[in-house]
Amino acid sequence: IYAKLDWLLNQKDSGYVQVYHNEMDYENIGICYPDGSPSASVGIMKEKVNGIDLQQVFTVSDTNKMVVGANYRKSDVKAKGDNNYDESIDNLSMYLSDSWEFIPSWTVTAGMRYDNHSEAGNDTTFSAGLNKKFNDDSHMYFTWSQVFKAPNADDLYYFADMGPGMGLYKGNPNLKPETGDTWTVGYATKINDKTDFAINYFESDLKDAINYVSKTDDNINYYSQATNIDSQKKQGMELSV
Repeated sequence: IYAKLDWLLNQKDSGYVQVYHNEMDYENIGICYPDGSPSASVGIMKEKVNGIDLQQVFTVSDTNKMVVGANYRKSDVKAKGDNNYDESIDNLSMYLSDSWEFIPSWTVTAGMRYDNHSEAGNDTTFSAGLNKKFNDDSHMYFTWSQVFKAPNADDLYYFADMGPGMGLYKGNPNLKPETGDTWTVGYATKINDKTDFAINYFESDLKDAINYVSKTDDNINYYSQATNIDSQKKQGMELSV
């Protein structure tokens, strides 16, 4: 459920405020009888999320535009499994971005964002980008940004015991946030009135990346748990027509 109000301060500067409420429930069903009916509910999680987003654009000059915004999100989680959780997670973030066409057809963008997360702490991240416009239909760009990604409710409290030989999966309430850097370079153009073409190459280098890792308990039982791994590097390309 959400409601949104848009406005114009003038002919150029738009803004909005949005409030929302989301609910999610799921059950993980373990062993089933031969007729397909479940023998037990082995993992139950309910999450209710309330949030508000606020953003405003300001035109500083004909070649300079600024965006400021803030959002607040609160998640109430109830989970049943090995451990029963009844927790609240909230995050307040504020951001600022400035886009400046410093010479014709060249635009530089710089931004910063502050997050204050109840589980992951607080952090300030920065981003920057450069865009070269060749004409109205094509441009090339480079972007860099720092990453601060707090664990979500699933990462922290997920639980599913699928029965013998099927796997046991656990969240981890002691997770740290993912941090690191990402880079992207790309090109996009409009070939004709019916065809768009875009290609980019990206890399990311994360510390404390969250991944499910196989472990054993004191009784030599295997399970998979959300874990901060030392590092995670990715490279890839995207092509679209």
